[in-house]
Amino acid sequence: MASHARPIRFPLALTLLFATCIAIAGVAAVALVIATVELVRSTRDVEHTLHVQKALETLQLTLVDAETGQRGFLLTGDIDFLKPYIDAVARQAYYVGTLERLVAQDPEQQKALQGLKTLLQERLRMLSETMTLARNAGIDAARANLNRGRDLMAQARLALQGMREYEDRRLTARQMEVERRSRYGAMFMLLSNGASLLGLTVLYVAMRGYHRRRRELERDVRESEHEFREVFDKAEAAQAACELNSARFVRANRRWSDITGYSPEELKRTTLIDLLPRANRLDNARAYRELVEGATEAIHLQQPVRRKDDSTFPACIRLTLARSESGEPLHGIAVVEDLSERIGTATTLEETRRLLMSIIDATADIVFAKDIEGRYQLANRAMQEVMGDPPGGLVGMSDADLIANAAQLEIIRAHDLAVLGSGNERTFEETLSLTGHARTFSITRAPWLDARGEIAGIVGRGHEITRASSARRPEPQSSVTRA
Repeated sequence: MASHARPIRFPLALTLLFATCIAIAGVAAVALVIATVELVRSTRDVEHTLHVQKALETLQLTLVDAETGQRGFLLTGDIDFLKPYIDAVARQAYYVGTLERLVAQDPEQQKALQGLKTLLQERLRMLSETMTLARNAGIDAARANLNRGRDLMAQARLALQGMREYEDRRLTARQMEVERRSRYGAMFMLLSNGASLLGLTVLYVAMRGYHRRRRELERDVRESEHEFREVFDKAEAAQAACELNSARFVRANRRWSDITGYSPEELKRTTLIDLLPRANRLDNARAYRELVEGATEAIHLQQPVRRKDDSTFPACIRLTLARSESGEPLHGIAVVEDLSERIGTATTLEETRRLLMSIIDATADIVFAKDIEGRYQLANRAMQEVMGDPPGGLVGMSDADLIANAAQLEIIRAHDLAVLGSGNERTFEETLSLTGHARTFSITRAPWLDARGEIAGIVGRGHEITRASSARRPEPQSSVTRA
């Protein structure tokens, strides 16, 4: 039989290594997510700085456009030159509002922006006042305002330049932070991928071992099932598995088919109850249900079993349950022994025994057999008469039950022990007077051997020599009186 398969288990070292790889991959993945979030935030900070710089540059261009429109109007007096000025004034308010929103979280830039707003408001007021003087009093009257406006514009440029330099520094720092986050992200990604790759390698090795072990187990199972089928099919006793509810045959060995004449497929379409006597159907079904419900551990039935040709044969049926490892019933197991041969053998033995008894009863000689304890196992009619024809016969009785004289019993027992001790046939003369007068017999004793060749008792045969003994007048070897 194939050996019992051990449970499939991954090696402990591979399990620990795989768990370590998964842990490292998990930590690296979390770190990668954090680094990615920080990288996105740093990228947004860079974009924010770029938006601030663009707004500052656009605001400076707006001031330049306002000055350009003012100068064109002052030089030509043409009102069309005021359009760039008017547009610049409107856009200046928009871009100042944009800057206020962009630097709302930066106190230093907010402070710088407040100073810039003051300069811008003063510069725009000066532009408006200069154009008013030029229209009313001439260009010479507005010249002083032009000089002061130039100074305000220089201060505004310096304020804008300071804010741009501050944002340049922040842009540089944020770009460096983006690069650092990118390196961290790449490192964590490599670590996570490496740990995952190593974990997959470990898992691959473990799964290969698992599948190899599984194939070995499947092979062992197939071999065990084949060996079981061989043993099951070649068993001398008829064996079958039956459904729990209906007692329908699930599987039956060849012996079932041999003794019933049904093929395995035909047996699967019938039930065990159908093969037993119809008169016992209800009792058999009730007994089988009690077995399934656990009311009894086994059922023994001695009933005829029906063959396919509707003939029957005497059988001994033993019903038990096949259970799982947890104790749950799986199938009913029916083992049937054909008693035809046994009954025929018993009949033959009985007939032979009767024939032998008829033969030994017909002889005038005494014939008997005793076991080692001296109990009679066989005695013919002549022996019964010599021993006083006790009621019930001699079988099972001993000489002590029939003879009262201890000395005489000792002589008879000594003759028996002489044969039992030597193992050889011996002849003795014994005088018995159990029927009212002395009778002398020549009795030959021989050892009785059992099937193993060991001494199981003695057998004896004898004939009466009373007259010859009286003529010689010998001394009797034993004188036995009736109890």
